Amino acid sequence: MTITQTSSELISEHAKPLCVTGNSTSEEATEVSTSRELETQNPRPWVRYWARMLDVYLFAIVLGLTLGIFVPEILDTVNDYVFGVIIIVSWVFVESTLLVVCGTTPGKAFFKVRLRKSDGSDISISDALSRSVHVSGEGMGAGIPIASLITLCLSYNEIQAEGQTPWDRNTGFRVVHEKIGWIRVSFIMLLFSLFFGLVLLASDM
Repeated sequence: MTITQTSSELISEHAKPLCVTGNSTSEEATEVSTSRELETQNPRPWVRYWARMLDVYLFAIVLGLTLGIFVPEILDTVNDYVFGVIIIVSWVFVESTLLVVCGTTPGKAFFKVRLRKSDGSDISISDALSRSVHVSGEGMGAGIPIASLITLCLSYNEIQAEGQTPWDRNTGFRVVHEKIGWIRVSFIMLLFSLFFGLVLLASDM
């Protein structure tokens, strides 16, 4: 799996062409909605992965800065792998709250990934929490290095084969994608490059 494949998947779009008639406002609105929202027939696992990684990295930065200001001794005593697990587990509750209150998360909003209930109902806290727990466990292996690699590979194969993840199927969610574009892709590549650069710089200090 190459970087070229990843980038091409991020920017590949399959929206239907928009045919606008001058006399039909309702048909126009329907066609606009159809062209802007891509159903999960094309699951786009890499887009979903990087949306989640953006959420996790942003949360890690906020959590790290908060601990560094108020309880800096924790950062000196906690192992990096343990801190990674803490981040993944803590994000479960933050993500659930954001999904209920805001309907999305920063990463999902940036990558234009939308979560919807299959029955059209509103996302409840129990729905959001159940999904987040399953994603963190089944999809990310709770942040445990080897377990995380295995679960990510299994989840990728599952979504490629079935077009849906087990946690979306079991918790009654569907995923909708919208057009991303080159600007967002370029920005996120720059952002992740800066983040990894800071991590490498901090590790050398």
